[in-house]
Amino acid sequence: MNLLIIGAGRMGLKHLVGAFKVCSQIVVVDPNIKKIKKEAQNLLINCQFEGSVLFYPSIDNIPTNSNFDAGIISSTANGRKEIFFKLLERKIYNILIEKPIEQSRNKVKEIINASLDNHLNIRSNHPFRELPLFQELHIDKSPFHMAVVGGAFGLACNGIHWIDLAVFLSHSKKENTKLLYSNINTVPIKSGRGKNFIDYGGTIVIELSQNSKLFMDSWAESSAPLSLTLTKNHSSFLLDRKENLGIFYERSKQSNNENYLYGFDYERRLINPVETISFPDNTKNWLYSLKGEKKCFLPKVEESNISHELLFDALETTGKTEFSIT
Repeated sequence: MNLLIIGAGRMGLKHLVGAFKVCSQIVVVDPNIKKIKKEAQNLLINCQFEGSVLFYPSIDNIPTNSNFDAGIISSTANGRKEIFFKLLERKIYNILIEKPIEQSRNKVKEIINASLDNHLNIRSNHPFRELPLFQELHIDKSPFHMAVVGGAFGLACNGIHWIDLAVFLSHSKKENTKLLYSNINTVPIKSGRGKNFIDYGGTIVIELSQNSKLFMDSWAESSAPLSLTLTKNHSSFLLDRKENLGIFYERSKQSNNENYLYGFDYERRLINPVETISFPDNTKNWLYSLKGEKKCFLPKVEESNISHELLFDALETTGKTEFSIT
């Protein structure tokens, strides 16, 4: 399999490691070609990759007669729309795009509208869907209340994962989701990608299918770790992302207590550690799915549009329509 990777930063290199296990030829595009070559060569040695890896500073430098089975867009969000259409021009029809897909609602829509053609397989990288823990919770279709709270994790670049997870767990469609509340902090969150990018703190509340709710709060002026609480029927799941452990509380099936006796007759089950996301393995599984050897749970971009619409509903309460997110 021949693969094209656009952008070889932190995520791009993880995609590269995953691709080593499936692909025979990989082309990497990144403007910082000298730095990326050095980092990639170390990975090549450590992973004992026997195929070929070529490097180019721009997609325009790749020979036009090059053929690719798939492409990954892991560059920063600005410019992904332009890159996406260049991949289509090169007849690359299996594409994985990092998230948020682009920096504005309109640019995301342009990508999604172009992806609706039946012969295209365009997916957005929302890896929570790949975890067995969340797949198990997805099976139970009863309503829930979900709270994601922490310091400066960012409502956009990290928050989009939690919005997508809530949409996934609730089996929501666009017509039964809406933004109930948004208060975006005036203090921006700095980005590790440099001064050209920021993220956003604040509080948002989203309504989902069957009256499920997502409450998400990122405090721009705090470095506190993120935690998740998911309350469903007579059970509660707590996820400590820093320590990577989970706690399930479930009420005994024999209990007849009134609800105001909250917490009575509950049993505690500890999950330590919670299965973590392996980004290289996700890439490997996606590539194997293209060969028909694995099932891919990552959403197609038209499904990912639900979470992006909700995100931009929240961010646009600031009066802006373009956001310097990565």
